[in-house]
Amino acid sequence: MIALTALLAAAAVANGQVTQAATSTAANVSTHPIPSHPHPPTMTTPPTLDDLHRRLPGASTYRIANAAILALRKALKLQSFELDFTHWGPQNAIYKWYNSLQTPKLHTVHLRKERAAPFYHEFIVFRLKDNTYWRIDRRQRHDEPMPINCIQDVGVPAFDTIEEVTGMGSFLGLDPLLAAASDCMIELEFKAGIEVDVGLVLRICRAIKEHPNANVYTLQRYNCFFFAQTLLMCIACGASNWSGWKEPSAGPWKSPNAPLGETWTDIDNASVLAGFSWNPTDNFNHDWVELSKQSNVVVHASPLLMHADHCNYCLKSQERGRQRSLSAEINRMKQELIEYWDKTYRQLLDDAYHMNHLKFVESGVWGIIKANTAEEDCKAMFPEKLDRIRAEWDVYYQARLAELLDNVGEILSPTKACEAWYEDPDEWGLEWNCKGGGPVKPAKEKWERDVESFIKSEFISLKARLEAQASQLYYLMNAVHEAAMRARMESFEQAMIIKLRGLDEHEFLKPMEAGTDPSGKLLPDQITVVSKQTKKTFKTELTKVTKRAAKIRNRVRHLFKSSPQLESVGIMEMERRIELFLRRHGDNVQTYKAMLKCTSVEVQEDMKRRMDEIWACVVR
Repeated sequence: MIALTALLAAAAVANGQVTQAATSTAANVSTHPIPSHPHPPTMTTPPTLDDLHRRLPGASTYRIANAAILALRKALKLQSFELDFTHWGPQNAIYKWYNSLQTPKLHTVHLRKERAAPFYHEFIVFRLKDNTYWRIDRRQRHDEPMPINCIQDVGVPAFDTIEEVTGMGSFLGLDPLLAAASDCMIELEFKAGIEVDVGLVLRICRAIKEHPNANVYTLQRYNCFFFAQTLLMCIACGASNWSGWKEPSAGPWKSPNAPLGETWTDIDNASVLAGFSWNPTDNFNHDWVELSKQSNVVVHASPLLMHADHCNYCLKSQERGRQRSLSAEINRMKQELIEYWDKTYRQLLDDAYHMNHLKFVESGVWGIIKANTAEEDCKAMFPEKLDRIRAEWDVYYQARLAELLDNVGEILSPTKACEAWYEDPDEWGLEWNCKGGGPVKPAKEKWERDVESFIKSEFISLKARLEAQASQLYYLMNAVHEAAMRARMESFEQAMIIKLRGLDEHEFLKPMEAGTDPSGKLLPDQITVVSKQTKKTFKTELTKVTKRAAKIRNRVRHLFKSSPQLESVGIMEMERRIELFLRRHGDNVQTYKAMLKCTSVEVQEDMKRRMDEIWACVVR
């Protein structure tokens, strides 16, 4: 498939379809109308896949095998079966296969590339701990009625299969049961004590099958390269401590590396995270002493209240109608306000933890090392949270202030005297006289105005205190992110050995003869082929693009045959290698932009985006 040859154009001509495809493309690159071939071949029926097999490298990647090989594989129960997850349960073939595995734990995973031109088909092979070997492929169906649709966005139904193979030696071209030899491009070997369930592989396959774009086969994007490389990347990430939690089983995120049951259930990490709390214990530092200062004016205006402030019975009492302490009531309110703001601040911390964690685990397979933006994220979050905090505070303090004023009114009008009160008739009478116009009434009225104004305006100070303590929050979130990233990266090394096939990257990425420049603009020779300026015959055009495909084929053979050794690397080197593969594939697609209607950058970005979306689906 790596040789996305312009024989595609010849096949389209042969099927009466090239005129429209070429016309729509040339409209963007030339003012000259695109000529059709003077005598284009015509077909009254859609092309068969066998027709395209001879002329569309990459568009038809089903395995060609003779009847004897198929019969022998069937006799040995090695035939492939489709990855179909509908009606999951005892009647589902994949479910039955999964439950039939003696040891459904991965030992080794290979990304392999066939040596045979023109496809250079890629697939995944994994070895289980019971020493059985299994191969997973994406191809077109052998009976696809409209295989030419593989170059359109709509694509054709993908035929994703799994089959047992006899061992890694099967891929050296010596096994009579397999037609094509292949090379290992990337290897994952899981270390002793690391349990990677086949359920992880099936979750990834199902996510690909359910993706609205990647569930079909297209030559440009969702081909065998995409399927195999997505599988490999997601298996590696799923086997790691992706969330960076010290004890993953007790954290806010569940790994997709888990067995499957009779009923298919998603990981449901959204619910796991929503129900999880970091339970911070940090305090919000704010002093409410002003409330006591304001209430002292009222206390000193009433001998009754002065007694209550020095009486253990009155200080402890909260009985309605009984003589009790105003200062104690104010202290209770101060404590409630402290607890309220401690809770508010801790909720802000918890929200920051949630946001930081969510962005971390949603970084995608192309964000294994994610830039630490915790401080910027917290600063962006703060204004929105502050608006919510202000709205909730307005509701709370108004209700609590109304309750306080009612309580103070009762405290100043007790119906039951304190048992320790040896009332002086004049003093008790003086109290009641004060209510009628003595010093208590104006003191109380002034206190009510002062306390309401103070609490209402205190949010300015509260906001300033929140902002001051937020700087500590930024530092804390940065530290949390760094610790999680460190744990994630270490987990790859602890869980697996990653090996890459040696590759001369400079040679691999060296531009080949192409039909477009890096911007996607047609080069002069390509314009000549698709414009009225040409006097080439159809046969000459076909020869031209065939030679171009041959150059691609020969270069690929040279690159990979000269570097057979596998080298141990880290996860970032593996990610970079996959990125190189995508770039090379995108460049090859751009070579035939006039027919495939996309640039290298578009192909690479789309494939990366879909890989991230599939990983998000796996861990959702």
